[in-house]
Amino acid sequence: MLIAGGGPIGSAIALALSGSQLRVGLVGPGVVDADKRPIALSHGSALILGRLGCNMPDSATAITSIHVSQQGRFGRTLISCSEHRLPALGHVVPYDDLSRATTLKVGQQRIDDQVGSIEDRGAFAVALTRGGELSARLIVLADGGHLTETQKQSYAQVALVGRIDADQPAAGRAFERFTPSGPLALLPADNNNVNSTIRGARAGGSYAMVWCMDPAQAALLAAAGDAGFLAALQQCFGHRAGRFISAGARNVFPLALRRALQAPARCVTVGNAAQALHPVAGQGLNLGLRDGMELARLIRDCAPTDLGSPAFVSRFQAARATDRNAGVRVTDSLVRLFSNNDALAGLGRGAGLFMLDLLPAPRRFLARRMMFGMRAIP
Repeated sequence: MLIAGGGPIGSAIALALSGSQLRVGLVGPGVVDADKRPIALSHGSALILGRLGCNMPDSATAITSIHVSQQGRFGRTLISCSEHRLPALGHVVPYDDLSRATTLKVGQQRIDDQVGSIEDRGAFAVALTRGGELSARLIVLADGGHLTETQKQSYAQVALVGRIDADQPAAGRAFERFTPSGPLALLPADNNNVNSTIRGARAGGSYAMVWCMDPAQAALLAAAGDAGFLAALQQCFGHRAGRFISAGARNVFPLALRRALQAPARCVTVGNAAQALHPVAGQGLNLGLRDGMELARLIRDCAPTDLGSPAFVSRFQAARATDRNAGVRVTDSLVRLFSNNDALAGLGRGAGLFMLDLLPAPRRFLARRMMFGMRAIP
């Protein structure tokens, strides 16, 4: 079996299959480039990585509560780890640190190369790389989407990503604030700022920011400099996290919904190769890890001659359909429902958040599915 993609999901699949009689090769770079994008790793994903022997990076910050609100309108809800009797709802981890925690454990299975194309050879699929041909009964596409036919839908938004310091401790609280131009997430990232003080007095807090907006707005904020940017962020977010006092370097990423339509013969897609989601609710990598663990389970249970067959591919697609479709629908609906300035819709959204805050059962139901996927036990 061959895994095309050297990131956390491809590496997790390789680790899940270690100890089996199956020969597994992982094609991807062995050196992780610096990439500080914040990853919201759910509690369910943290459990998966723990079972694979991957320690949580020292840079990880626990999320103990999530405050959800909408700009300029009533209604909010608070989700807390205490009502689930968990130590955390999840963790915020820089992507490169998460990648190192998984990829460095794979070891000798890794081939430092990249798959350029795939050919069907009947009983085998052949991956064409710079170093030559690699054949396997099953090829797992776990990185990007250039090897599949895809359906792409632009959100006409970009994500402005960076680090923000405030004059109050983050204390493990994450914020998801819906604005007319797009969602704004502040994720606690205090572990790199534990000893910082504000003006020599009380300790402050740090956040990883993911602010979604239209490209023109992002261009204006980029031109405004740090002072203008912090003023705009404060006006949009309010003062629940205190006063924003500094901002790090900021990067812009275009946003789109992309889904794989068809993969080459004897191939299955997982993670971003299968679906690239809007970052709202932070479901992308978590959904990909669940893809990988379900695939590893099916591989362990199947006969060697069945691996990569049309029947095997169909079983995997059927097993992941509910969770995948729900992840796409939820994130896509949140963006479309909340990214507007319609007064009537705003009242409905506010009422929904208000009721969610009043009713523990629906709130717990939603939180468990964000942590464990649509197949979670209520």
